[in-house]
Amino acid sequence: MPWGHLIVYPNPSVGLFAGGTSSAAILTTVNKYSYAGNSWSSGTALTAKNSQMAATSSLTVGVVGGGSGTTGSSILATTTKYTYATNAVAAGGNLATGVYDEAAAGNASVGMFGGGQASSGYTNKTSQYTYSSNSAVAGSTLGFTYIELSATGNASLGIFGSGTANGSTAQATTNQYTYATNAAAAGTALAKAVVEAAATGNASEGIFGGGLNSGSGGIQSVTSKYIYASGAVSAGTVLGQARYSLAATGPGNFGVFSGGDSGSFSTYTDLYTYATDGVAAGHVASVGTDTWAAFTPWGGRG
Repeated sequence: MPWGHLIVYPNPSVGLFAGGTSSAAILTTVNKYSYAGNSWSSGTALTAKNSQMAATSSLTVGVVGGGSGTTGSSILATTTKYTYATNAVAAGGNLATGVYDEAAAGNASVGMFGGGQASSGYTNKTSQYTYSSNSAVAGSTLGFTYIELSATGNASLGIFGSGTANGSTAQATTNQYTYATNAAAAGTALAKAVVEAAATGNASEGIFGGGLNSGSGGIQSVTSKYIYASGAVSAGTVLGQARYSLAATGPGNFGVFSGGDSGSFSTYTDLYTYATDGVAAGHVASVGTDTWAAFTPWGGRG
């Protein structure tokens, strides 16, 4: 039997944090976090103000989709493509459903946007975005109807979890979305029920961090570690600052959790190392920002 070809995606060098809200202003700003340099620099701004959106990425482009737009109350289906090699920003294809407060995960070929607030109310619908054609079609529905959820994953599946079904009660429920079969199935509950958390991971595990649980501890610094192969979930190391509405992304060896709301707009950045479950402070962001979206070139995630 002949050997197949093993595709190895290199670790990316930067993570991008886009849009969001700061001091009551909705932003177009894109900030780039250098993983090696532990420093921030400016990227090319989005073409329009946006917050409460989600993002995912291929090897060459990031796609920021949905959101609440320039007024903070619109429900958008539009997407923006960010090309890493040129730092160029352009319109992408529309999502299958206009939505904000959704989550997104994907692999090098497709991105899945799921859940959130649609014009009809809270939704469990998903949009499958194909990078090569810049087009989206409806995917399979999630097993829950949540807003303010989070997602991460590897090359095979995305884990969508946390959020709220009624605008107040935090949830720990997860769904595993398998890209090859376009199917969602129940996953393992997170270690803590939260809304407005952030999630990132590598080829073997995802980390859900921060968030809010108004009925149990308020603003959170907790993390939940989700092992993709076994579905095992355990409490991870707490973040250095409790906050919600933060964003997260990273290369294959650590995650970068930045911004959010700690009672005020936060500039705090955490670096979560997967191999050791160690958490260290990263470089603070230049402006405290929440409800932004984070993404990085696909790589180091299997």
